[in-house]
Amino acid sequence: MRSSAPLLRVRDLSVTHADAAHPSPQQVSFDVHAGEVVILMGPSGSGKSTLTLALNGLIPQSVEAEMTGTVEVGGRDTRTTPVAQLSTDISMVFQDPDSQLVTGTVLDEVAFALENLLLPASEVLERAEDALRRVGLWHRRSWNPDLLSGGGRQRLAIACALAMRSRVIVLDEPTANLDPQGVADVYAALAALTTDGRERAIVLVEHNLEAALRFATRAIVLDGEGRMLWDGPARDVLEEHAAELEELGVWGPRSPAELTRHDGSEAQHAAITVRELVVEKRGATVLSIPALDIVAGSFTAIVGANGAGKTTLLQALGGVVAPPRGTVMIGELDAGRASPRALSSQVGFVFQNPEHQFIAHTVREELAHGLRLQRVGSAEIDARVDEMLDRFGLRYRADEHPFLLSGGEKRRLSVGTALITRPRVVALDEPTFGQDRARALELLSLLQDLQRSGTTIVVVTHDLDLVAAYATHAVLLDAGALVAAGPTAEVLRESGLTSGGSADAEPAASATPAGTLSQKAPLPGHPTHQSWDADAPLPGPSATPHSPATEPTPTDPYAAAPASARFWLHHLNPLAKIAAVLPAMALLVATRDLLTPAVFLVLSYLLVLTGARLTRRATALLLLGMPIGVAVLTVGFGVWVAPGQVAGTGAVLTIGAWTLHAGALVIGLATALRLGAILALALIGGLTTSGPDLVRAAVQQLRVPYRIGYTALAAYRFVPRFGYELSVIRAAHRVRGHGSRGWGGGRGPVARLVRGWGYVVPLLASGIRHAERVALSMDARAFGAHRTRTERHLVPWRTRDTVFVVAVALASAVVFTATFPWQL
Repeated sequence: MRSSAPLLRVRDLSVTHADAAHPSPQQVSFDVHAGEVVILMGPSGSGKSTLTLALNGLIPQSVEAEMTGTVEVGGRDTRTTPVAQLSTDISMVFQDPDSQLVTGTVLDEVAFALENLLLPASEVLERAEDALRRVGLWHRRSWNPDLLSGGGRQRLAIACALAMRSRVIVLDEPTANLDPQGVADVYAALAALTTDGRERAIVLVEHNLEAALRFATRAIVLDGEGRMLWDGPARDVLEEHAAELEELGVWGPRSPAELTRHDGSEAQHAAITVRELVVEKRGATVLSIPALDIVAGSFTAIVGANGAGKTTLLQALGGVVAPPRGTVMIGELDAGRASPRALSSQVGFVFQNPEHQFIAHTVREELAHGLRLQRVGSAEIDARVDEMLDRFGLRYRADEHPFLLSGGEKRRLSVGTALITRPRVVALDEPTFGQDRARALELLSLLQDLQRSGTTIVVVTHDLDLVAAYATHAVLLDAGALVAAGPTAEVLRESGLTSGGSADAEPAASATPAGTLSQKAPLPGHPTHQSWDADAPLPGPSATPHSPATEPTPTDPYAAAPASARFWLHHLNPLAKIAAVLPAMALLVATRDLLTPAVFLVLSYLLVLTGARLTRRATALLLLGMPIGVAVLTVGFGVWVAPGQVAGTGAVLTIGAWTLHAGALVIGLATALRLGAILALALIGGLTTSGPDLVRAAVQQLRVPYRIGYTALAAYRFVPRFGYELSVIRAAHRVRGHGSRGWGGGRGPVARLVRGWGYVVPLLASGIRHAERVALSMDARAFGAHRTRTERHLVPWRTRDTVFVVAVALASAVVFTATFPWQL
């Protein structure tokens, strides 16, 4: 029986963003009661995501926007109740799982919000274990979240919401970034929540209705202006308003007629030929394709689970990341040695994130760039650009910066830049990602028209409904290996893949959603991708379940570290290591002799080699790299010494009128040793201290506000992402011809500077967006709810830390005193 008091009450809600002409959503009212699973539907621009942010107070408290009407959660007004307090009643799971991760282990991630709420450490562990067991991740609690699959990271985000025991869980397109197996994992977890007997409600924004309808009880539909159209039982709304939903451009359950596969071109010669393609990253083979032909005039879909090598193959086919020479031929063009200009004339490439490939300052210039690269005449450039602007509805934005366009407009512009040069092949990475029904079908119809006119279309996609409906050919990858390739129907049938409308659907709690890469039978010679089982042990650091009582004691920060006393530097407080080496570094700055830095260098090496946990490679690098570095710096600094300063010393090398004196080398050696010694001292802490431990020590010992410390920790986690983003942006600019003559071409410093400057704007835009998403996620998880937080990982200052600081200080004083005569 429905409870009389709703968990969530929305009345006349309207939200207007600063740059918006009208509110979206507008005048929306509804209640959500315990036990309900509500799907929020509507076309792009209807305000679905905005609405989710208003439900838990992120709008207007964290995201600036004008809000009218009221939202109450558990009887509390979201406008006036701090977000951190609301988080105990309503939890948020965002679209991008990576933007929700701020700690270094799966267990710490779930504990993060609970620690912000100042819960006792024992209760934090109890709740974290319960939540992780519910989503099947308890056995991976010590893993770095980055090691989980996309579906695993999203299940982790759901566990974070469960641990807070909020009665309302809001999910904004939680499967948008996931492959079909990840979608299955997430929906199995959500389906389990609806049958666990606890009184909670779920509000869900989702395009994948086949999966969501397995347990949804209700649907709310918004129109293009953000007004509520229908609110009722989910299946009734979808069945009674199917035609209107289609007209709105809202994804609905696919009908068999809609999935009729279109036949492609009869041409059978290859547009792209692959032979013995092997791609390695960091010494590991990530892709191995003995032979593959992409049929000319085909619509070829590359499918497979996350990590299968789909994007790697697509980028090799398009020459985005140059493959080994002779392995990929685009017609007669070798993708491994072709110039950006030659590649762009044959292949139009569309990246998943449109911003990665933008290089001009206006929409018009963005479209004209490829034509100018091909040296097309000005008149024809203007005509073709105007045609493309009209074709994609961008004429009124022609003089604006590409980064100022909406998400849909950016996607259309990225496709336009690929099509305008009329290439023989168009390659697209997840072309329908984040698109509503209308925009996705518009793009797919355009691609199909191009394919029918003879253009070869190659797409990477997770959507098997798209494959069945549009692809003439399919390529299936698994773990970097080619499993099957050929006409779509044959690949789907022989590999056991299913698409929407499959009659093989299982009950909700364990069902694989429509459009997944489920396998009915193992493929000979290839591992199958099994779905997770919440009750079965998962591979990980431990296969034995633990209870909170058997967890490492919360007050021991080093319980998870190796117990061996041999690595004693790792057991010291990070601040002790900093305090010990800073005076020695200051002394080294003041010295000019050879002996003092040499002694400090040797002593630092002894500490690192005897007290740090090093790999063989790191040890070899230390032992060989430092001498080589000192030698190179000695010569480098010696060359720049003024000849008059060392004229009285012997000549080592004479070239014309220039002479390198022995005294110059001595001065260079002293400088090189000084820099080497300072670096070696820095390695004492750098090689034995983790970022999280340093932040915790600063918060606990130096009383740095934890909001500052943990914000820095979230930023620390983002550093590796910058490298990945930069590599993608560089590849995208290469395929756009950024690097050809007149666009930063050449290998000189000026050319590199020009190319590098072109990476700055998209890299900054990506970083800012990620920072904004992480900030919202942290706010939604009670960050800043109290002046302090529960610290499960204590990093105390012990007697051994004091002893270490004093011992290093005394040793530094002794060394400096003993070598003082040589410093004069």
